[in-house]
Amino acid sequence: MSVTSLDRQARATSFGSAAEDYARYRPAPPEEAADWAVGPSPGLVVDLAAGTGNLARQLMRAADRVLAVDIDRRMLAALGRRLPAVARVKARGEELPFVSAAVGAVVISSAWHWLDPDRAWPEIARVIRPGGAFAVMWSGPDRSVAWVEAVLGRREADGTRDAAAHPAAGERAGRRRWQVDLPVGMPFSEVEECTFTAGVPYKVVDLPRLAASYSRIMVLSAAARRAAMEEVAARAATRPELAMDSTVDLPLRCRVWRAVRT
Repeated sequence: MSVTSLDRQARATSFGSAAEDYARYRPAPPEEAADWAVGPSPGLVVDLAAGTGNLARQLMRAADRVLAVDIDRRMLAALGRRLPAVARVKARGEELPFVSAAVGAVVISSAWHWLDPDRAWPEIARVIRPGGAFAVMWSGPDRSVAWVEAVLGRREADGTRDAAAHPAAGERAGRRRWQVDLPVGMPFSEVEECTFTAGVPYKVVDLPRLAASYSRIMVLSAAARRAAMEEVAARAATRPELAMDSTVDLPLRCRVWRAVRT
């Protein structure tokens, strides 16, 4: 089914209602992806739409300082409990409360599609110093792996019909969702893309909670959320490579788009 602007608003602000589950069940992007996203010697890095800090934790390895920005106080509170050393700011990507050329890199993971690009692009360009990086990441379970797609389903894409029922439409919309269009005249160059893969130990029994950490499930009623999680558990139970009392190597795929501020 199609996703209306009201649906998008509800989904964009749904994550805080399950902040602790999001922190516990969403796997972090691969370390190598975070390193590549910020480039060498980034100094101060802004983790935009930081959520509960999965990316911020990885960025701490590569940056002198990490500043987490999110619109949801509940998500920032969860991040603060996990990463008390990371400074937190409640703000939107379209209205960043920083002076011009103040940061060495801005990175946003799995949230670019929630921003208004016409307003976000000038703000992001304004706060990054010349030579700094802007990177957009999309990270999550690798659904090209048979058992992952069978259990978690094909990734649904905003603004399209259900991807499982209409695979071609879902694939086209998925490409749009994962595409960054650099506007003409924006002061960025050296555009590159890179894909990283990794595997993380994951409890099979937690796969339903992972599925429920996505906005399309979060916005459902409590009964519908339970039904969705029960369906994921039932699918996992049919897979011979999975046992509900075991830990599996969950494959991750992370695509990174990066440009340099001129």
